[in-house]
Amino acid sequence: MACVHLCKTIYDYQTLIAGIFAVGAAWWTIDATTSSERKRLKRQMNAGRITLPLVLSGIGEWAQAVGRLMMETMPLSDSDESFSRSVLDAIRLPPVPSEHVAGLKLVIEATDDEAVINRISKMVANIQVLDTRMTDVHDPKMGIIKAHFETHLIDAAIIWAEAASLFDFARRKSETTQRRLTWDEVRSALKVWLCYGPAYDRMYAMVDMYASSNPDPEHDSDFGVKPR
Repeated sequence: MACVHLCKTIYDYQTLIAGIFAVGAAWWTIDATTSSERKRLKRQMNAGRITLPLVLSGIGEWAQAVGRLMMETMPLSDSDESFSRSVLDAIRLPPVPSEHVAGLKLVIEATDDEAVINRISKMVANIQVLDTRMTDVHDPKMGIIKAHFETHLIDAAIIWAEAASLFDFARRKSETTQRRLTWDEVRSALKVWLCYGPAYDRMYAMVDMYASSNPDPEHDSDFGVKPR
């Protein structure tokens, strides 16, 4: 009798029971998929962090090469701080380290840490903007003056500081990065590059002016000097 009652109950509620099993199967599938995705992202993050110190070093070297180029070119300006066409045409801009930028993409895709994502995203954007601005030196229509090179030098120092700020994360000494870059870190980069003496007084004054208007060097405001 009990067996008959059980069979009747199952028959009466077969749609509900089937639905419960379907929900359970769907939950199991989602859980298994989520677990698999978490493992994939973890493997990707590990792969990204293994090479991240080399990637950051490459970006820092590019930024320093840009800085050195600016430092070498600035003294070649004329008395009105403009440059002869021959000086500008002789400039060979360091190529953007595209392979290192691609390496940063792996980390962005694999992490959900907003501080790391924002720092890397801003650094990549700054690299692209600086590279685009520097190509103006080869355009005869652009009125390039010494202040442009000073600005490019500051922009390169910001990128160098951004890369340096990620090394603790890259070396697994930290699971995140500092929320905000400081102008002191930018000044430190310039000093590492031996930007000393009266020739750089105005540039440091520009840094102070930027810092007074916005404490965040990575802010989207356009600090750059536009070609005249």
